[in-house]
This record gives sequence, structure tokens and C-alpha cells, in this order.
Amino acid sequence: MRNLKQFIIIFHVFLFEIAFNTNRLNHVYKSKRLFQIVLYLVLIATLIISTFLIYSVEGQCSGTDDRYIGDLCYTIYNQQLSFQNAQNYCYGLNTNLAVIHTTLQANFLASIVRTETGSNEALFWIGLSRPSLNSRFQWDDGTTMSWSNFDSILSPNFITRCYSFPRFQLNFQDARTYCHSQNKYLAVIHDTTQSSFLATIVRTRSTNANAKFWIGLTRSSANSSYVWDDGTPLLWPNFNPNAPQDGRYVVENSDNSQWQTETACVLLDFVCSYDPSTTGFYTKEKTEQPTTVPISTPNVTCLFMVDLQSAGIDQAAINTYRSYFNFAQLVAASLNNASDFSGYIDTFGYNAGLSDHDYFSPYSYNEFKSTPFPIDSTDDEIDLDLKDVDSTLTTATWVPPTNDQTCLIFFSAAPKSEFGGTTIKTTYNSFTTVVGVLIGGATSIPGLTDSIPASTMTDGDTQAVVTKLLESLP
Repeated sequence: MRNLKQFIIIFHVFLFEIAFNTNRLNHVYKSKRLFQIVLYLVLIATLIISTFLIYSVEGQCSGTDDRYIGDLCYTIYNQQLSFQNAQNYCYGLNTNLAVIHTTLQANFLASIVRTETGSNEALFWIGLSRPSLNSRFQWDDGTTMSWSNFDSILSPNFITRCYSFPRFQLNFQDARTYCHSQNKYLAVIHDTTQSSFLATIVRTRSTNANAKFWIGLTRSSANSSYVWDDGTPLLWPNFNPNAPQDGRYVVENSDNSQWQTETACVLLDFVCSYDPSTTGFYTKEKTEQPTTVPISTPNVTCLFMVDLQSAGIDQAAINTYRSYFNFAQLVAASLNNASDFSGYIDTFGYNAGLSDHDYFSPYSYNEFKSTPFPIDSTDDEIDLDLKDVDSTLTTATWVPPTNDQTCLIFFSAAPKSEFGGTTIKTTYNSFTTVVGVLIGGATSIPGLTDSIPASTMTDGDTQAVVTKLLESLP
């Protein structure tokens, strides 16, 4: 693309140079006036053709905020998700996680992310992965990795564990219980590379420059040996000699990547981990009981009602609605991990067709996640108006009936005025537990006083919604 523009510019300069210096060619072309006319016609024709070529190439990017570089279009999303959720989010937009084939593309993306995050240490997901440590890397669009850009100091195998970074603080026991409820362990660390990696991530995300975070290293008494949360012994010590070491529970300092002991009741950030080369997951044989985070797996049948109305109907609004819809899918994925889940995803607002809002089928999660985004174009009309949602929910039923605990998760970006004086009730005949979720800058949902703010739609927001729902079940 850049070479095409450069060639066209140089070619036009060449033609202009000829056009304005035709006097010098008079001894060759006796009919100078005719020559100038022909030359100007050629110049005008090339301008029209080149403009078409440039804009036809640039038009390959469908979004106004997309960046075109090296024959690919890129869109930067300023929200933080796990790899799987980021991948699913892109799939929901009919795109892939970033595919990179050249140094130009890699440097371009790094520059954009640095600018938008204001951090030189910001990390972002790209669409390069492999199914196991012994297999080949492959791009998210199915192409093979023909150009490598791994840090020469760090091997691609340098991180042999998967880590997740919840965006809330817990004490040690609750942090470990939470990781176990996600089929993971509180962070297990076996070398300096892993330790430095975790410290960098936590330091980037935390507002505290010297943030400490829980890791999965404990001992049963002051005189016993330390053991990791997955049962492995401590073979690589990383304690700070100038910090406390006489306790039972261990934290890492994000400032220096070193460990110290801490009182178990302190609320801190924490990191979960599992080993991807094996099943790696926490098994149900563990005996720890939850304190504030539930470990049980309830049977829930839940209706997701998503706002597709509050932003009007243009292409920008459709893109916004799609992000709301994809966020609801992320919440469903998290709820499916924490429960025996079935449910249905419905919407109010614009729709390509007329949906049945009276009877809902309790789909399995695999069916739920395959539900297509219901808006086709800016010509779509409102199917279910927000003002009619409460009355619709009052009479709605599950078909067939379910014996599960029933729930409604109501995602709204609408201001109070758009409800038209109606409210969303805290319980309905078919939805015993109701949780409101504030998206898109919304500040309240009439009738629901304890809605979950989720303006950034990150993994932390996802988990906050699921935790609120599970804690609210009767």
C-alpha cells in the first residue's frame, strides 16, 4: 500500500514536470498545444484511476478506526481479556486475533498500543498459539509462522505455565479458594523468568508501584518446609533477605520480583496458574471449603437480556451493540465454568427479525454460545422496546420447564429516561434471581439497586457479574 502511494506520487510529479516544461520539447513536437491537451487528459485520467486504486485498497478495512498495514487491517481494543476470551471476542466480530507477518506490522502495533496505554511495558495478545509445548506455532487465521519475532534472550518455551490475573483483591484463603473454583492453583513459580513475568504484569495493571500479590507458597508451621499449592516442593527460593520471612503465607513484590511472608488476612492482588502440558487443573479431591467465594457447582438456567437499543442505529452503534453482545457471551462462558449452566440469550432493541420473547428454551452452553448476533444492518427496526421489557419478563416462561435455579442477567446501557417509567423487578416467576449489569456508561437500572458496573467489560467485570449471581442464588 505504501509503495503504491509512493509510485503514484512520483508518477504524477513526473507528468506535471513534463506538462509545465513543454516549451523545451517544441523542437520535437511542432504541435505544442495539441501535445499539452493530450498530456493534461492523460494526467487527469491517471489521477482518477490512482485515486480509485488507493481508496479501493484502503476500503478493505471496514471500520473507521481500523489501521491498514502490510495488507492487513487491525483494530485496537482498549479492554483487557484472557487469551481465550480475546480470541472469542474477535471471532464474534468475524475477525481473528492479530496476525503478524513482518517487522513493519509488529512495530506498528507495538507503537499504537504504547500510545493508547501510555506504557512502554504494555503487553497485548496476538493470534499466535500452539496446542502443546512440542507442537508448532500457528496463527489464528490458520497460517503457519513463517517469520519469527521471539525475544532472542527468551526461548518460546520460557513460560511453561498458564497464569491468570483476576482484577480484585482477596485475603490468602479466599484467593486460593477462588483459584480452585476456576480449576486452577494459586500461582506456582519455579524460576526467575516466571517470577519476573508475573511481577511485570501485576506492576503494569496495579495503581500501586510496589504492589504485592499472593502466590501459592505456604507452610503448615514456622518450622516446616514450604510447599506450592499444587503439592510440589520449593526447589527455587526467591525470598528477599531484607524482608520478613518468618510467616506462613508468601507474597511477591512487583517492584523487585522477590518474595516475603505476609499476614493471611491482608487483602491483596493474586495470580492463578495451571500447567498446560498436563490436565494441570485443580481436582475435586481438594478438601478446602470456601469462605466468601462459592466452590459448589449449582444448576442454573439463566436468561441473558442484552441492550441493543440505547445507542440508536448506525454503524458505530451496531459495533457498540456487538461489543455488548460479546461481553454477555464472555459472562456466559465464565458462568458455565462455575456452574452446570443452561440458558438463553435474548435482546431488546433493534433486530433483523421478530423474535419470540414469551417462551425461552434452556439451551446447553454449546447451543448458547452459537447464538448469532441479531442485527444485520442500519435498516433494522426495534423488535422489543425497553419500555415493554418488564411486562414481557413478567409473563415469559421456560419451555420446557426447568427444575434448575433460574436467573436473569440484565445488561443495560440505557439512561433512566429510556425506561419510560417502567422498572426491572428483583425477581420474576421464571427468573428467581435478577442481576443488573451496567455497560456503556450507564449509572443505574430502575428497580435494581445493586447492579454491577462493567463499563470496561474486562475479565474482572465478567467475574464480578458471575460472583454476584452465584452469591445471590437462594
